[in-house]
Amino acid sequence: MNILVLGGTGFLGAQVVQQCVALGHNVSVFSRGLFAESPGYRFAGMATLKHVQHFYGDRNKGIDALKVLDDCWDVCIDLCGYTAPQVRESTTWLRDRVRHYIYISAVRAFLPSPEHMINESSERYSPIDENITRVDNETYGPLKAACESIVHEVFEGRNTILRPQVMVGPNDLSGRMTYWLLRAKNQPVMLPGDGNDFLQVVDVTDVARFIVRVSENRYLGEFNLAGHKISWREFSQLLGIQHGVWVNNQIIKNAGLTFRELPLFRPRGSNEASYMNISHDKAVSCGFRISEMSDTISRIMEWIGHTDITQMIPDDIQHEQLSPEAEAQLIREQLF
Repeated sequence: MNILVLGGTGFLGAQVVQQCVALGHNVSVFSRGLFAESPGYRFAGMATLKHVQHFYGDRNKGIDALKVLDDCWDVCIDLCGYTAPQVRESTTWLRDRVRHYIYISAVRAFLPSPEHMINESSERYSPIDENITRVDNETYGPLKAACESIVHEVFEGRNTILRPQVMVGPNDLSGRMTYWLLRAKNQPVMLPGDGNDFLQVVDVTDVARFIVRVSENRYLGEFNLAGHKISWREFSQLLGIQHGVWVNNQIIKNAGLTFRELPLFRPRGSNEASYMNISHDKAVSCGFRISEMSDTISRIMEWIGHTDITQMIPDDIQHEQLSPEAEAQLIREQLF
């Protein structure tokens, strides 16, 4: 197959491109020129690069930047469509050049639903005004909903919407999972809640594999991609934490801490916890395979062993996370 990837140098993109190339597909990547510098390719080896045609361009500069894509493809995989203008222009330019458009959205396109599991039929945000391009915690979900609507409109009957949950794995520079893996060495370790809150993430390799499967089989429609849901107590056991101190949610709330300071933690009953309660049944029925959390952790630990994490994860993310001093203070509050 001839496959066009919009974006393809980042966390998920590198995995998608590698898997497409490994299966013998002809791959073209449209990006801003960061291909060879991508951490994903450095980790997996550079052999993938010579099998990929690379088009340089910035889709934020409008449809003129897309005119280098003057060819035809069986599939377009849109990994970097965050705003309505980006997706409006790419779908318009590629409408007669691509048979099947796969848009990578996110489960945040759904309205929060603290009391019910989210599935593909759950209510989405109303699409945001297409002139709004600010991407932040408030606009992210409505922006994704707007982009989905555009894809349905322009590629009616020829599109797939994939909504991954929080993705983790090697080369993840968000610091979300590595925060806990590195904290596990501390004695004692502050653990949020009482162990009964839920954690649900998805392995980036599983997502990439399903994207390729959707491309090859031309599965149309909408699919939520999420991993197995486990309790935080189970998670702490997988991390090998021997001396954890559970700090109750009221202390955490009083300290003004959120999922930014405590990555991946969403206390049950909160709006954010909605996105740790995602049904993956429809995707599984179409061949979506889910890695065990223990296997994902092992792969990330292997990557950490070959990586200087402090150099890889951006400073602003590291500064946002809970400091060892603040962690010790929370433990004292819980114990005394």
